[in-house]
Amino acid sequence: MSDDFVTFNIRYKKALFELKIKTPGDVSGFIEKLKDELKLEETDELVILCPTPDGKMMEIHSDDDIEFLKKTKLAYNAVTKEIYCNVELVVTVIHELPDDTKAQFVMLSNKIDKLATKIDGLSDDLTKKIDENKTSTFSSIRSILAEHLDIGSGNKSKNNSLGEEDLDIKPNLGVRQKKIKKDKEKLSSTAGTNDNSSTTSENLKLDAQTTAQRLIPKDIDMLLEMLVADGFTNTIQNIIVLKRFDNNYEKAKNYLKSSAT
Repeated sequence: MSDDFVTFNIRYKKALFELKIKTPGDVSGFIEKLKDELKLEETDELVILCPTPDGKMMEIHSDDDIEFLKKTKLAYNAVTKEIYCNVELVVTVIHELPDDTKAQFVMLSNKIDKLATKIDGLSDDLTKKIDENKTSTFSSIRSILAEHLDIGSGNKSKNNSLGEEDLDIKPNLGVRQKKIKKDKEKLSSTAGTNDNSSTTSENLKLDAQTTAQRLIPKDIDMLLEMLVADGFTNTIQNIIVLKRFDNNYEKAKNYLKSSAT
């Protein structure tokens, strides 16, 4: 039996694992195998407990105890053709530092290095999750706005009526204001020469307002660029204000101006 392998059920802390080794011949060899499996330091001491038939626990600390374990606790499984220990062995570790100061320093340094590596890994994972959450938040905001601001079919029909020239509108506030000013000047000159001046003036003013509104695109990305060009660089605030005023650029701009003062 000395060359056969034996499977032990080892309970360490709250975990239970299997240890398959050659049949132990002495206690020192058995303890060395356990230390290797548990990845312990050479200076750590093990306390190995084994249950007895009377319900008590005996400590395995000598070669005689190993022989007792082999004679009374080992069994043979005829199906798997394996030898196993029919009781759980409870292992407790007593950590001790060596007397040598240099050895203590080396051991502590190794533990600090392992801890620093774990902290670096956790820091990288945390940074990665923060970046992922940030990207996900912006995507969610844009999805919500796309659903509630009617960017679909309504804007397509408006864009078709405006024609290809509307696609080239840039967020240049100075050019847009000049166009509106010229429209107003044309309206005032036309109103002075028409017999029905009051009615015509009102109609032309409504047309000018409609033209000014049509000059301002409804696309959310274009409106955001226009607000940034006007000095409002808080993207999240710009999105919320545009949503509040149903993509009305002038109302959103006036609101941001009043909030800034």
